[in-house]
Amino acid sequence: MQPQPQVIGQPAQMQASQFPEGEIFIQKQSSAPSTIGILMIIGGVLGVFGGAWGLITAQDTIALLDDYNTKLDIQIDIPAWYIWLKPVVQLVSGIALIAGGYFLHQRKKIGVFIGLGAMVISAAFAVLESSAMSSVYESLDYPVAAASIGLVFTLFCNAICGLIIAIPLMSNTSNLE
Repeated sequence: MQPQPQVIGQPAQMQASQFPEGEIFIQKQSSAPSTIGILMIIGGVLGVFGGAWGLITAQDTIALLDDYNTKLDIQIDIPAWYIWLKPVVQLVSGIALIAGGYFLHQRKKIGVFIGLGAMVISAAFAVLESSAMSSVYESLDYPVAAASIGLVFTLFCNAICGLIIAIPLMSNTSNLE
C-alpha cells in the first residue's frame, strides 16, 4: 500500500488571493550607468593629464616653433593663443567628464548632461581647431582638406561618445534620479 500525499498549509488558490493586484515583478537595475560613469572618469583623467601636460609644455612648444621658423624656409604659423587654449579646453573637458562620470556612477541624471556638455565643448573646439589648422596647412602647401578630415574624425568620435554617455537615459532599468 502506497502512502497518499498530504497537503500541508493552505492551498495555492488561497495564497494567490492575498495579492489582489497580481504578481509583482522586480526588474534588476541596469549596470550601464555605473559602467559608463567609470569609463567617463577614466577618459576624464586622461583628458586632465593631457591638458596638464599641454600646459606644462606650451612654452617649450612655442619656443620650438620659433626656432623652426628661424631655421627653415617655411613659416609655421600656429598662433600662440591656440597653443595655450588647446590644453585649457582639454583640461576643462576632462574635469567635466570626471564630474559627470561621478554623478552618473551615483545614478544621477545630471551626470549624463555634464558628460554631454563636455562632448559639446570638445566638438566646438574641434571646429575652432579646424579653422586654425587650415591656415597652417595652407602656409605649408598641404591640402587644406586635411584639416577637414581631422574635423570630421573628431566630430564623429564626439558623437559616438555622446551616444554612449546618453545610453542610461534610453534605458528603462537605469533608475536615474
